[in-house]
Amino acid sequence: MRAISSRPGLGAVWHAGIPSAAKAGSRRLGWLQVFLLLGAGVLSGCTMTVPLAKPAPSAFQYAERREAPIQVVVQDARPAGDRALSRGRLSVEFTGAGEDLAFLRDALVAEMKARGINAVTEAAGSGDVLAIDVNRFYFRNRRTTGFSPWITFTNFRAKVTYQGRAETVTSYFHAGKVPMWSMDEVVEPTYNYPWRVVVREVVTKLNRLYFKTRPPESVVQGAAQSLEGDAPLDAILDAAFLGVPELLPRLETLVKTSTSGNVVVCALDAMGIIGDATSFPFLRDFYPTAKERGQLFSLKAIGDLGTPDALSFVRSQTPGDDENLKELIDLYTY
Repeated sequence: MRAISSRPGLGAVWHAGIPSAAKAGSRRLGWLQVFLLLGAGVLSGCTMTVPLAKPAPSAFQYAERREAPIQVVVQDARPAGDRALSRGRLSVEFTGAGEDLAFLRDALVAEMKARGINAVTEAAGSGDVLAIDVNRFYFRNRRTTGFSPWITFTNFRAKVTYQGRAETVTSYFHAGKVPMWSMDEVVEPTYNYPWRVVVREVVTKLNRLYFKTRPPESVVQGAAQSLEGDAPLDAILDAAFLGVPELLPRLETLVKTSTSGNVVVCALDAMGIIGDATSFPFLRDFYPTAKERGQLFSLKAIGDLGTPDALSFVRSQTPGDDENLKELIDLYTY
């Protein structure tokens, strides 16, 4: 059985090949039975259990630091009937994730510490509080048949207040995989990987808005080199999470020249995560030429810039019957 794609977990949708008609009838029937069983299990309405893993924080310490302790307080501002972590056709139950969003707070604190921000969960001696009021956080799943990819759309939005300044911070990710033998195969690429992206993206944006710590120059230079030629997808998002505008020209080059749809999508996402307002003309002009996920993520990148012009552009788009585009536009309607 052959898989056609680049890598799992980075918004890539995997497609499984089916044995050719030249195979013996009994063997063909065996494969068909496997697929039918998988499809029946996925579409029957049973509950899938997903262990949401603790994300590993960035592996290096930032050169510029904020030593004064900052208490991180995460509060649930979602409507009472809108707090389920899962949406979609199949019922999903998460393990390892508490109902009070403490799991989110702890993951954000660990990532902030890795970036040189002295985040704590208890009251800080300095009296500084970073208040995160979560008003959207869920994984939406979609699958049409037992032969199609299992796809998730991860949505996050929060109002963040620090030292009297309030900002809206968002995260959005699309990932998919065709399970070959068990639904356990989709947990890492379509749940835990997007969950890690949410944590790192949110902290990257918090750092840009409030703290402005910076990675070592050697790390920035290494990231720039990793974006040359056929850049690995992980390297593109890792570069995004550094949050440094110096990498934008290389990302623009990837968007303009790469023949890989996955590379283009990740480069667009990275430009939005870095969030430099000067990217708006490039992203605005690219959007009408983009297709499918490229269009989705060029619009996401525009929304991530957060300027009045960028947000107005996102909200002015007409999604039609495109459920994904409608969901994304709604994410930036606040």
